[in-house]
Amino acid sequence: MAIATTYEDGPTADPVIAGPIVSADSHITEPPGCYLDNIDPAFHDRAPYLHHDDKAGDLFVIPGMSKPVPMGLVAAAGKAAEDITVLGVSFEELHRGGWDPNARLADQDRDGVTGEIVYPTVGMVLCNHKDLDYKHACMDAYNPGSPSTALLNPTVCSVSGRRPCARPRRASPISSTSRRSG
Repeated sequence: MAIATTYEDGPTADPVIAGPIVSADSHITEPPGCYLDNIDPAFHDRAPYLHHDDKAGDLFVIPGMSKPVPMGLVAAAGKAAEDITVLGVSFEELHRGGWDPNARLADQDRDGVTGEIVYPTVGMVLCNHKDLDYKHACMDAYNPGSPSTALLNPTVCSVSGRRPCARPRRASPISSTSRRSG
């Protein structure tokens, strides 16, 4: 039986599972410069970027996609359902453990999580982009070893490498890199 415990950010339950807990579906919120700062220079002018709109809040704009990605909805971890809003949220208001490595480790400790497999958030939307070369450039900017994912502690996080492909052979370079990195 779980016993409620109160932490600074609200009540949680004591672990029910005695063994290690590994989250197999964790997400990071890509920092504002994730793509812009790390993308192949040939794609720099089209890199996804964070844009602030006075009414809509912070949005990740992905050139070539019909709609921007509102930060309020994609980074709702730790919020009560009634507090989740799609629009009007700034990046600074997001759950810090989504992008700050020290906050993430503290969250893992609080939740009893001993490891996680981490996926992108904006990168999931990028999977729908029609330009395969552009997707490659964006995924390379995000993938393991890039400065954007280097913030995660490799002893407790395994970043899920992203590789769009028209044919399976194109996926093999990132697959072997991902296996070596964790």
